Amino acid sequence: MMDCKSFEQVWLDHARRYKDMALKISRNKFPVRRLDAYAAWRDRDAQRKAAVWSALLAPRKGLSTNEAALWSLDAIYMLEVLP
Repeated sequence: MMDCKSFEQVWLDHARRYKDMALKISRNKFPVRRLDAYAAWRDRDAQRKAAVWSALLAPRKGLSTNEAALWSLDAIYMLEVLP
């Protein structure tokens, strides 16, 4: 979203790999839907797009204030880049 090609390349690489690396290295399952959405948008990856929307819309039991805030920010961003 910035006009800086070297940053965009690094950020896209990070967005593509972060979720898998976080799980592999530290078993971190924290949702990174905006990173996934960014990678799906930049790569025009329909499969990743579907997966990130499914993750956002998956049923949940209980919802903390922090989770509600993250969900809202994710939804706003995803509606912008992955309509």
